[in-house]
Amino acid sequence: MSLKLDQSQTQYGDWLSSYGEELLAQTIKAGISKLLKQVIIRTQKIGTPPNLIVEIRNVVDNKPGPIILATEEILEENVPVEESELIINFSSPCGIIKDNPYAIMLYYKNYGGDSSNKYKIMYRDADTYPNGTVWYQKNPSSNWVNLGGDYYFKTYVYIPSPLPTFFRN
Repeated sequence: MSLKLDQSQTQYGDWLSSYGEELLAQTIKAGISKLLKQVIIRTQKIGTPPNLIVEIRNVVDNKPGPIILATEEILEENVPVEESELIINFSSPCGIIKDNPYAIMLYYKNYGGDSSNKYKIMYRDADTYPNGTVWYQKNPSSNWVNLGGDYYFKTYVYIPSPLPTFFRN
């Protein structure tokens, strides 16, 4: 198995955080039709927040949609205290289609956390990634607000290794 970089935006200088019922999402546009296996974000843990939920969702009218395509729970103890990359490997990768939009959604398990127990998500307060943007939702029933700018992120798709010659027809 090998992974291939699909989309990325690695500039940052600011950070975002949310807690309670607040949700953050980065919309992206797939460049390859494959299985989305891995997402990397740059983050830092403050205090002892709840576990972080990372989802890949559909996009409706350029905003994060309700359909969960992949989800992974990241245990709080696996998130670094020092600012660094956090690698999220989806145990059940989702299929993505080239040129279709998707959202990388972040929120806390059971909508927990507070201003002393949260994750900082590294962010660029400028639209450096041309195929998406950062969105914020106060709670799951409120409207999405376009914050502009972009997360630090990388997405990787799964590229199956070729079968050895003796397994091929």
